[in-house]
Amino acid sequence: MKTTLLAVALVSTFAANAAYLDEETGEVVVPENPELLGEPAQEKVNYGDPTASFKGFGLTTGSKGFKQGNFVYGSGDHIFSGDVGTSGDKDITYRARYFNIDRETNIGWSVDVLGDYKNHDGVKTSSNAFLAGGLYKMDFGNIIVAPMAYAGYATGETQYKDVPGSKLKADSYLGQAGVYAMYGFEAGHWLYVNPKTTYVFKDKNFNNQIEVGGGFMVTDNSSLGFKSELSKYGKGKTDFLNTVNYYVYF
Repeated sequence: MKTTLLAVALVSTFAANAAYLDEETGEVVVPENPELLGEPAQEKVNYGDPTASFKGFGLTTGSKGFKQGNFVYGSGDHIFSGDVGTSGDKDITYRARYFNIDRETNIGWSVDVLGDYKNHDGVKTSSNAFLAGGLYKMDFGNIIVAPMAYAGYATGETQYKDVPGSKLKADSYLGQAGVYAMYGFEAGHWLYVNPKTTYVFKDKNFNNQIEVGGGFMVTDNSSLGFKSELSKYGKGKTDFLNTVNYYVYF
């Protein structure tokens, strides 16, 4: 054991706390330093990294009365996340995701289930979608670029309250492509942009969206973030949403 620790001390000449020989006892003394004891150093997590594995929960609030609860549970290369939100007026949105990343190849894949329910002026609408796909993470120091592609299937339903037999159903295959680009600061803060487009095969239309946001580490285990989303649904309306969120990590 003494020989091993002494060898570690000799090769760790750049460590801030090197091992030394106690002349009185003849023992090799090693300060509390995981690297010197042969334990892997903990890699600092940037919570804006789309492949980061961590545990945490958050609250999001935004324009148009939007509110959302967020949860992430990461265990090694396996990451589970979920979001449930509302914008009032009996509107509900949800998303559940399983993500897996190979740290050697930086290739990740995920499956998503998402949807919403709305009830406005006697018109009830609901939609649910399943998406599966992957991304490739390219790391350039403080910059991360991750192109991604997904495919899936969506179903929708519309019901007019005062019109009997007016229930309308629709479904379609989906294709989605996008890129996530992030700049991570040394202190753990981050900025990102995420443009993406979704092709709805039945409508033969592209739904385009761009997100711009970031996060600021308030403490070692909490962050305050922001996001602006601009969405264009085919040839229809344009939607804009601003949100802020607070996350706690554990």
